[in-house]
Amino acid sequence: MGLFDLFTDKKKVIGFSLENVHAEHQKNPRHFLIPSQEEINQLKLGDQVRLIFVLDTVLRMGVEQSVCGSNSLKSAMGSSKDV
Repeated sequence: MGLFDLFTDKKKVIGFSLENVHAEHQKNPRHFLIPSQEEINQLKLGDQVRLIFVLDTVLRMGVEQSVCGSNSLKSAMGSSKDV
């Protein structure tokens, strides 16, 4: 199972919210830049914006290794979900 399978599998539910960028900007204004209110007000349909998703579920990525012969090693990346 890959990372994106967790989002497309109808049996699993992953909750999320959007990052509060104003709060993050207040904490660290030099390193967490956001557009001015004037720039935000000028957005129109079709403009691209960046959204930061915060998952309510912990996703763990790992590498599984197994021996496939006398001198070969097989590796596979995968993910698991902790609720």
